[in-house]
Order: sequence, then C-alpha cells, then structure tokens
Amino acid sequence: MKLHQDASNSHLLMNELRLQAYCQLIQTLLSCPSGEEPEILAANTELLDADFVQVVVAAKHFAQQGEENTAESLRNLATYLTTLITQEDIDTYRQFLLKILRATAESNGDAQVIYPLLAANTDKLNDIFAELLRRRATNTLAEAEADAAYNAAVIVELSNLINQFPLGSKANNIEIAITGYEIALTVYTRSAFPEYWATVQNNLGNAYRERILGKRAENIELAIAAYRAALEVRTRSAFHVNWAMTQNNLGNAYRERILGKRAENIELAIAAYNNALLVYTHTTFPHRYVETLFNLGIVYQKSQRLISAYITLESAIETIELLSREIVDSEQTKPDVAEQWNQVYHSIVEVCLELKEYTEAIEYIELTKTRKLIKSLLPKIQSEIDAEKRKLQKLEKDNQDNISLKNLRYLRQQKEYLVSRLDRFNPIRFSEIQNILNNETVIIQFYIFCN
Repeated sequence: MKLHQDASNSHLLMNELRLQAYCQLIQTLLSCPSGEEPEILAANTELLDADFVQVVVAAKHFAQQGEENTAESLRNLATYLTTLITQEDIDTYRQFLLKILRATAESNGDAQVIYPLLAANTDKLNDIFAELLRRRATNTLAEAEADAAYNAAVIVELSNLINQFPLGSKANNIEIAITGYEIALTVYTRSAFPEYWATVQNNLGNAYRERILGKRAENIELAIAAYRAALEVRTRSAFHVNWAMTQNNLGNAYRERILGKRAENIELAIAAYNNALLVYTHTTFPHRYVETLFNLGIVYQKSQRLISAYITLESAIETIELLSREIVDSEQTKPDVAEQWNQVYHSIVEVCLELKEYTEAIEYIELTKTRKLIKSLLPKIQSEIDAEKRKLQKLEKDNQDNISLKNLRYLRQQKEYLVSRLDRFNPIRFSEIQNILNNETVIIQFYIFCN
C-alpha cells in the first residue's frame, strides 16, 4: 500500500516532513511483531496527536479494497490511538461535542443552525468524535435516567443531521451516525419505547445500507436485520405509512444484497416493494408511489422481466406527468416533478431499447426533451416579469410607464402560454415525425443516460 500517497490525498493540513514521519511510524507499527506496538508508540510520543490519528483513519479508508488485514490493523490502531492523544486535543473535541449537542437540543435539530457548526469543524468529524460521543452519551444516560429519553432523542437528531451532512468525509459521517443510533437503542428499547425503537432501527438500517467502511455484504445484512426489526413494530395495521416506508427500504436492501441466492433476493425485493405500494398510491402519496414504482421497475429490468419493467415504469411516468401538469400560480412556478425523476425516463428508454421497441424509445426521448425545453424557459420569463414589476413599483402611481406595462402584460402572456402547453402537453408520436420527413432525410437521435 502506498501509504504516503494515500495519506496525502486526505488533504490534512500539515507540513511534508511531519506527514512523512507519521507514515513511517505507521509502517513500523504494521510490520512490527505483535505486542511491540506500545513500546514503539512510547518512543514516538511527540507524533501522537489528533493529526496522526487522522492519517491512520485516512490510510484505513484507502486500505478497504483488497487489503482487509491491513485495514483491520489500522482500524484497531485508530481505536487504540484515541486513548493516547493529548489532553489538549481531547478537550478541543469535547468542547465541540458539547457545543453541537447543546445547539441540537436548543434548536430542535434545525439544520440551518447545526450545519454551519459542522461545516466549521469538519476536521473533527472522525473516529475520535464518534468515540467521545459514545463515552459521553453512555455516562450521561446512565447518570441521568430521568432525562435519558430526552438525551437519546437529541443524539438521534444529531445523528440524522450528520448522516445527511454533505461536507467532510461521508464515511466518517455515517460511522458517527451509526454510533449515535446504537447509543440511542440502549434507551429506546422495544419494550419501553416501541415506536421510537422502530424509528431508530429504520434509520440504522439506512446508515448500514449506505455505509462505506467494512464489507459491503455484511453491511447489507445488518441493514436487512435492522429493517426487519423495525417491521416488528411498524405493522401495516398500526403504522401503515411508516410500514410502507420501511418496506421500500427493505426492498432496496434485498435488491442490493450480495449474500444468498440472487433469485430469492429479487423475489424478496419485489414482495417488499409491492407491500409498500399497498399504501403508496398515485392519489395518497404520489411522490413515494413514483419512487417505489421506479425501484420496482429497476428490479424487473435487472432480472430481465422487461415487460413488467415497462408496465411499472410507464405507471410511474403517468403519475409524474399528472403531477407536472399542476397549474402554477400567477407569479411563481412549482418545482418540476419530471426533472426530479429524470432517471425514470432514462430507465424506460433503456427498457424499450432492450425490448427492441425503438419507436417507443424515440417517443419517450422526445417527451423528455420537449418538456425540459418548455420548463427551462419558464424561470427566465418569470425573472423578466419580476424585473418589470420592480421597475413599475419605482414609478409614481399617476405616472406609470405604459411601455413597461405593455411589456409586463406580454411577458405574462408568454408565461401563460408555456404553462398551458405543459397542461395540454401531448408528446409527438413517431408517425408524426415520419410525416414531416421525406425519404432522403436521416435523423440522428442523441440521448445521454445518467447512471
């Protein structure tokens, strides 16, 4: 393993000589006979700081692929080093931990409050933070039993926020979230807090399914176990919406499962998605309905059940089109639902091509492109309308600019026309394309698939 290069890629802010010293010490620890590590570390105490731990963690991440023994050694070393870093470093981490927990409690988990704090301290979102969170939470929950449920709720909220935090190391963020969920489950037991227990189990399943560290196959098994535990409480009769959510999550896990027989995993995924669709319908939860149909369509496509994939994805697109046709108000357009679900259109085009239904594929491509073109014009026109309104507001009421008023009316008419086109939008059919071409014309269709 090219340790120095890998550690450099972690973007740690330290000088080159110290980085070289860190890497040399790690190599020495990895190659020394078992039991000599404490002696080597004692002889290099000047290097034992938080930056050294971060280099070890970075090297551990790069060792995940094909170097399991090295990764395990580095993981054990990182855990051991958290007990050896200086008290000053520990105090810095502890102060940040207390600050972020307090802010989470006081803001009721407001991301606008928490994310700036996390962004300013991404260097502290690592194994050390996770270990300190575990120690503090364990001690606090044991000492204050009366407040245990409240403190556990704060930890769960912080774990959710860190798990979704877009900055820093995604691998570290997930590990911290898993730590938080595991701590919360010591308070939220199934017998004492069944509903909260199930919620945390569901969240833990999501974290394990997205986990970067460790073996992918084992993480998926842990996710499946967590989802199935959640479903012991989240039954269709008692919590039908949450039941459907976890069923969809379970379907995703079975779809991605590595262990077991592939055919059986596919059937389990299909069953879970169909369970979710008992609650998610195009009228009750249209967005979740589309999401689940898309997931189900992908399973059908991957297992070469192409007709089922086509029917499923077609149902998803029908709902997307209905949602897209919601009339926008006079001043502001709503988010483009079709844009959010571009992958559904890409997938049905792929299925049509696999079925050799080239006419259908071309029609879906044209549907996507034409709708996207119309939608792309709306924000520009709305911006021009807003500019004209601001111009008119600056004029005296008795001295309005007739040219500006005329321009404003024209822009509004343009917008109304585009919105009406969306509302009455009918995609061009292949036969119509053929009618506009002569026998000597060739058309080439470009379409970019986003995987």
